[in-house]
Amino acid sequence: MALTLSLHKRRVVGVLMEKALSTPDQYPLTLNSLVSGCNQKSNRDPQLEMTRAAVEDTLDDLREQGLVIFVDREGARTRRYKTTARIELALASEKDMAVIAELLLRGFGTLNELVRRASRMRHSIDTSEMEGLLEAFTQRETPLIKKLPRAPGQKEPRYTHCLWGEGEEPEPPTGTSSPRVAAARNALQSEVETLRVRQAELEARLEALNARVAELEGR
Repeated sequence: MALTLSLHKRRVVGVLMEKALSTPDQYPLTLNSLVSGCNQKSNRDPQLEMTRAAVEDTLDDLREQGLVIFVDREGARTRRYKTTARIELALASEKDMAVIAELLLRGFGTLNELVRRASRMRHSIDTSEMEGLLEAFTQRETPLIKKLPRAPGQKEPRYTHCLWGEGEEPEPPTGTSSPRVAAARNALQSEVETLRVRQAELEARLEALNARVAELEGR
């Protein structure tokens, strides 16, 4: 069964992968650093405003999926977090990591965009090498990347990852939507994800209350 990740999960894993490459001296990340990375304004699409609680809930879910490890160092006051995505997604190199991280953070990219953006993390990747990486990802038994048809008005085809959450449609920007419409769509997607987190929190609290009531009634 193919792995799927919600918007918040993609953002958290993408940030952890990105920072592991771009700022290894600060990795694993603290919760504050991770929240800041998730809400970063540059190199993020859509832009999010994830709360600490939302990030913590997402980390718990990712740990259950085996994609995140909690790191408690002896003598350290702050817990840190790292991702096992390189192992779980069978990424052979840090260049592979950079490509997947970039797509998780932005959703889509042309060949030249991926060359430019992935190269900023640690290792320089030229166009021919990127073509090889993308081809390998698309040819896997369970592809991690797919090539999208070139949209009207676009000079290059775009690529996207294959980890979209259930019910999400990978629709790259076509240039026909206004910035206001695109911003509204992104905000709605983030709001839905936040509501899902809150629903899970309420369900957990209700379950705890029911258990407590049952305990008191049994006395």
